[in-house]
Amino acid sequence: MDGLMPTVPLTVDRIIDWARAELARLNAAGIPDRIFPMARCWGDLRCVDPAIDPSDRKPKGCYRGSPATANRPPSIGRANMLKTWLNMGSLKTSPCQGQLHLAKHDTPALAVRGTAETGVCPSDARKIFDFLGGRDKRLELSPAAHYFGDTIEERQNAADLVSAWIREKL
Repeated sequence: MDGLMPTVPLTVDRIIDWARAELARLNAAGIPDRIFPMARCWGDLRCVDPAIDPSDRKPKGCYRGSPATANRPPSIGRANMLKTWLNMGSLKTSPCQGQLHLAKHDTPALAVRGTAETGVCPSDARKIFDFLGGRDKRLELSPAAHYFGDTIEERQNAADLVSAWIREKL
């Protein structure tokens, strides 16, 4: 590969292998890190086909709009440092794994997900809830979109839900 990011489609495992090898090559030359581009950051098939993880979200969309359009301009995750990608972007090598950290929480917890959410699919919300370490936990689904941002009513309903839960716990 001669230190250049290949242009052929890659699996995550191949990207991890390339990033590790590139980092080792650079470090051997006294270079601590470098930037590399990541194409198709919005490649989650659940964004294109809502039948994969059904919810109320609009088909063929992600929270950056159409995945086909979101994948083109500079955006979240498009420019990466090798170390940053291995520590954050790669869910296989990242120490930022939700399961490890959520399991440590044994306090009461409320997880709220909008049923039309475009950034967190239903299976992701279920995993977050399941990974929470405490027994006193609740998952609430609210008919709302990303960050409850479609309407004032959605935000108010979410705030009311959280307020009622806090009052219940006090």
